[in-house]
Formats: sequence, structure tokens, C-alpha cells
Amino acid sequence: MTILKTVYVITEGATERLVGKALYERGILTRTLKPKPAWERDKAPREGYDSMIGDLLFREEAGGFLDALVKKSSKSHVLLLFDQEGVSEPKERAEAIADYFREYGKRNRVQFWQQFAFEAWDSCTNVFIHSSDKLKLILHVADVLGPGGNRDFDGYILRLLKGSGREKIAQELVGDSQLVKHLLHKAEKEIPGLMEQNGFPLNCSKSWLYVYIATFQQRTSHAWFAEQVVENASEADLHRVFASLIAAWNALK
Repeated sequence: MTILKTVYVITEGATERLVGKALYERGILTRTLKPKPAWERDKAPREGYDSMIGDLLFREEAGGFLDALVKKSSKSHVLLLFDQEGVSEPKERAEAIADYFREYGKRNRVQFWQQFAFEAWDSCTNVFIHSSDKLKLILHVADVLGPGGNRDFDGYILRLLKGSGREKIAQELVGDSQLVKHLLHKAEKEIPGLMEQNGFPLNCSKSWLYVYIATFQQRTSHAWFAEQVVENASEADLHRVFASLIAAWNALK
């Protein structure tokens, strides 16, 4: 029996977690690796960059998730998923995280973290790697450009909804083929146009997702909606849209 390598997956929010799960179950992310959440659901930190980063090294009951990993005798494998949002390019996000780790190392006199650094991974400008005898850590920075210039993970879902396979996705979610073109027109043109006319343009990817949720009459959060979109998108579109995430996952082999 083959023992799969365990990868601890740490995400900035629920959307990344649910979409990653759907990609894994569909085989888009290779199943030769076994994903595992870093925390039990009732012990997970609040969502968001600051909360998640803080709990990677600081946590009263555990002393910090990553710090505990590097004290183990065996090598650990970790995938971090964060947004570019708020910085001009992915490497700035990677350097900010590395700076945080190094500062922790200095304050606590932990040599491993004092020397921490990321390197660019292969040809992906938004994937970074740290590899040592204690830890292999891959950072994926969601950098897809959304409306208004925002760059976050929701942009990948919006790209699927605006791609060539959008009618298939819509039909699976709506369940009535005769309504698909009509509802897509409302989601893509009428509602955004009305918002803009009233001085409230949709300026982030998440706002667009909620337009689709409302138009398709989906009783769900944007994170669960994103999972459903991925479950119904074509394999070709998933490989294209999530190419950098697939590369990040494969780097952990």
C-alpha cells in the first residue's frame, strides 16, 4: 500500500479551501499528495491575511503551527495560499511574509526563522518556495487581475464565469437551459450596467460573484458558490485558469 505524502494546507479564506478541495476531488490537483488542514475547524484562526499569518507562528496553546513543525524529527510539507491584494506584485507579498518570519526568529532567538527566505519557483511569478531539511513550504499568491485592479483568489472564479464554458456552468447551476442566456445577460450586462449608472460600479471580483449568486438564485455564500463553479467547469478550463496553483501543488511532490 502506497503511503501518500501529507501536505498541510493553510488558506487565507474559505474560498481557497473549498475550491482546493474541489480541484483535488476532480483530480486537477494530483492525488499522489494528501492535503490536510493545519487546524481542526473549531480551532482554526479567523480568516484574513493578518489573522492567518499571526497564527502561523504565534498561538498560545500550540506555540505556533509552523514553529512546531520545524521542531519535529521528520520533514514537513506545507502549502500557503494568500492573495496579492494590497501590494503591487506577488514577490512583495512573499517578501512581507518572509520578513515576518525573520522578525519572529530575531525576537525569539530561533535560528531557523532568522534565516528564512523564499525563492521564485520555476517560471511562475506568483509561486515561491522555501526548502530545507526541516520544511518544504510553497507559497501561492493569487494574482489574477479583477475589476478595479484588485488581485485575489475570487478572480480565478470570475475568470471561469466569464470564460467560454460559462453557459455550461450556468446550466448546471440553474437547471433550466432556456434561462441560461437570459440570466447570463443580466449578470454580465444589465445588473453591472445599472450599478454603474447609479454611481456604484462593481470594483472587485467578489462583488461580481454576488451578482451571479443573486441572478442564478443560489442560496449560498460566495465560497460555496465558488466550489460549485469549479465542480461544474470543464477540466480544460480548470487546468488553464488554475495553472499556477497546479504548479504550486506539484512542487510539493
